[in-house]
Amino acid sequence: HGEKDEVAGRTRVWFVTTGYLALLVAHHPEAFDSHTHLIIDEVHERSVDTDLLCLMARRLLATHPTIKLILMSATIAADQYRAYFDVAEEAVFVGS
Repeated sequence: HGEKDEVAGRTRVWFVTTGYLALLVAHHPEAFDSHTHLIIDEVHERSVDTDLLCLMARRLLATHPTIKLILMSATIAADQYRAYFDVAEEAVFVGS
């Protein structure tokens, strides 16, 4: 059903599809009470699932202020996403 767990010591990584994550955030935001980071990869691939996930992530951040959101993309429109998520700091770019 779109998920895979990886555990190493105290670190737990949970890989899920964009659609699965959007549904989880929408219907069970309490599932993120023990999470520290939310990473959305390929955010530039403007699909319905990705756009909904960004909306759900913005709502999740309002109720879970300790979660760090990481958006990854080779061609991200950083200023657009900074405005959408109301982030004042400059984006961090890694790579070329």
